[in-house]
Amino acid sequence: MISIESKRGMALDFIVYLIAVEDPVSNHGIHEFFLQKFEVQKSENINIENIQAKLDSLSPFFQFSIENMILSETVNDLLSYYPKELSPQKTENVADFTADYFDYINRFVDISTIIVNDESIDFYDIESSIEENYDDEEINNILSVINSIITSNELYQQKKHQFETLSINQFEINLASIKEHFENYFMLRIVSPDVYISYYASLIFSLNKRASNFLNRFIREINGVSESIVINKYFNNKNFKNKEYLDYQIDENEKLLFQHSFEVPQLDGFFTKNNKSSIISLQASLKNYFSILSASELLRNTNLTEINPHQYLELNAEHSLYGMKLKYLNFLRYGDRIHSQEDKGIENNLEELMTEKSDFIEYLKSKNFDNDEIKIILNALSENKYSSIGIKEIEFKNDINFFRFCYFFYAFDYFQDIEGKKFDTIASFEKITKFNRDNRREVKQQYHKNFIEIDNSNGKHFPFSAKSTDAFLLEIEYSLRIDREKLKPIPEQKKILKFSY
Repeated sequence: MISIESKRGMALDFIVYLIAVEDPVSNHGIHEFFLQKFEVQKSENINIENIQAKLDSLSPFFQFSIENMILSETVNDLLSYYPKELSPQKTENVADFTADYFDYINRFVDISTIIVNDESIDFYDIESSIEENYDDEEINNILSVINSIITSNELYQQKKHQFETLSINQFEINLASIKEHFENYFMLRIVSPDVYISYYASLIFSLNKRASNFLNRFIREINGVSESIVINKYFNNKNFKNKEYLDYQIDENEKLLFQHSFEVPQLDGFFTKNNKSSIISLQASLKNYFSILSASELLRNTNLTEINPHQYLELNAEHSLYGMKLKYLNFLRYGDRIHSQEDKGIENNLEELMTEKSDFIEYLKSKNFDNDEIKIILNALSENKYSSIGIKEIEFKNDINFFRFCYFFYAFDYFQDIEGKKFDTIASFEKITKFNRDNRREVKQQYHKNFIEIDNSNGKHFPFSAKSTDAFLLEIEYSLRIDREKLKPIPEQKKILKFSY
């Protein structure tokens, strides 16, 4: 077992964690430790590739490049209708199984060749920046192995789905991205400093892969029963019917949550605005579970007891869903408060912001955004402050995506063209981070480095790595329903990969 209290241990942990975050649709298997005894055994009549082919044949008839959205919704239909067939199921025929996490990941990463000069570290003395803990050669080695694994998978997916040939460097994680990931990783280590974050990231990954189809089916069943003719026959008041039904479901799932939330990590994330599917946040799920482990002090003295907390586990994946089910049920039960006094105050606050930002609004209109889209943009730049009054939202999981949003929606252009802002100092980015004075986002040095290299696709701080940028643009299209053709194009990059399943 490689100690987490060493440079090699932290680097190995970070590498596997980052790949789990950045590359969840994979064939390399590095974060499938808990899926060794599970596989998908789908029937022959379920073929997503055939659906993709049909979509391609119909694409000339579509408007606004909505193929990705249609494919996503079609796949959600399949996953909801065939949750068992399209989820990994237990199998007894497992070749080359290993119960030790470190034996497993050593198949993929030889950390001794990446971090040559190993040494012990005191977590409470290290910094949140990767550059403060590893030298340039070590960081380049870390980047190299991450990109090697992710690129090999992208090439596999490209061949499988018959994408056009793209240059290798379009798949790569750059230095700016790895800095953001390390900061997020470090925040999780603060919550639980004595365990491998990647071990639990792989556990969350496996639970999500096995359980997400059942969550989507639950969402559709709840929506269906809420509109049931049979139930409506016995309850003349629709609101009363919904209240009784949802209260029953909430009570049942609360009991199950109390029963299972310590043993099985609860998946966490958010729901799409059309209420048809969910998106799991690895970061939020990890933080929630580490908080439980930390409060219990169960792993407090593993270095003294020599207990290895990184062994293979088999958990009931459906027990990881109660938190998300309750989030959805409570949203249906209590979330519609548009006419409440609280939301009236939020509506007034939005009107004040629109008056204050009237020049920016006119600038967005000149870029062909309509009023509804402008409210969505203002909400995003205000950290989703106005979501409760029905305005679509997007979650910024890290600062690089907030930076990208500002670029794609012309925020930088507005401040340069209309207000004469040069963005030549770190402090000058306060106009962006504090777009709404109530924003909690802070000014960061990384924004300045990203901005300088916006036009340099070969620069180490170029903010538009192909895979993560494409995923972000797809989220804009899917969650905000704003077509990417309206957005500011990426400089010196004409093509971005389509999403693959």
